[in-house]
Amino acid sequence: ESSTRCFQEVLHKGSVNTIKLAILAALERKELLGMNMPSYLYEFGPYIPGDDNAGAYHSSDLWFFFETLAKSSRPFNGMHYDLARNMCNYLSNFIRNGNPNGFDNHNMMVKWEPYTLHNPVYMSFGNKIELLNSNKNDIESFFINRFGTDENIN
Repeated sequence: ESSTRCFQEVLHKGSVNTIKLAILAALERKELLGMNMPSYLYEFGPYIPGDDNAGAYHSSDLWFFFETLAKSSRPFNGMHYDLARNMCNYLSNFIRNGNPNGFDNHNMMVKWEPYTLHNPVYMSFGNKIELLNSNKNDIESFFINRFGTDENIN
């Protein structure tokens, strides 16, 4: 049992989500180069209903950002439609103003802060909407620090 725990700990601490790593490295590199345009990072992961138990998968967020859930054969419910309305509001606000923040039915939506080196946050669009800290693990920090520095930018 202890060897299984050890193996799981190594797997957890040594794993790297390469897409997340590339995005974080690009955002941090952009800031190091003095490109101060705000960047808004998000993660999409609500329960996606269906017999296949597919979960949130590549491009499933598009149904939500464009509020086209009814075009899908999946049995979405009220929670999904609320999430879609908010995600569409964020996208519309961003397109209109360059800032995703605003109101939903006269209520202020959860404030989406830009990702920066000193404020490494992202919006989580899951079964609820919340702003979370990026929490890079040691391996991710190593790669970003090693390959995202000015001397390695070419």
